[in-house]
Amino acid sequence: MLNNYSYLVVRPPPKVKTQILKATSAISYQLSAISYQLSAYRLGHRLEACATLVGF
Repeated sequence: MLNNYSYLVVRPPPKVKTQILKATSAISYQLSAISYQLSAYRLGHRLEACATLVGF
């Protein structure tokens, strides 16, 4: 019984993982869109550096 409890505490429900993945994908997509728009102003490399620091 203790093992089942530990399993539930350590691993989040699948819905949470899916929501986190969707949020991460949305943020990554938004950063890509912003980078594309800023590339016309030659500022894209700065945004890419910020995205790298954030971990995307």
